Amino acid sequence: MPDEITRLSEALARDPSGMGWVPLADALRRARRLAAAERTAVRGLERHPYHADGHDVLARIAADGADLGRARDEWEMALRLDARHVGARLGMGWLSWHSGDREAAQRWWRGAHELAPHDPRVQAAGRQ
Repeated sequence: MPDEITRLSEALARDPSGMGWVPLADALRRARRLAAAERTAVRGLERHPYHADGHDVLARIAADGADLGRARDEWEMALRLDARHVGARLGMGWLSWHSGDREAAQRWWRGAHELAPHDPRVQAAGRQ
């Protein structure tokens, strides 16, 4: 993981106006460096506020930090920007499942499955 973060950080430094902040923020999130991940995502969204993937990664960071309200807000924003955003649909399904609304979770996950049936994230969600 540190090698991946270093590689992604260097790529972002070479192209600071590019979209390299999304995979970097996600790598930092997976490494449980949530504060750094959030800073990276917020800075990226300042430059690219209409980027659905950026709102999705910020939602996952918030969810990992147990800020479920913010996660919901960010996934809803991602869906406003791209109604077909698979990651946001999966996230909304996870939030529904987490809150005990299994029926809503299944609806979100079915919607994701219709869009990306071979996506491993979608297949994993369907096994809940």
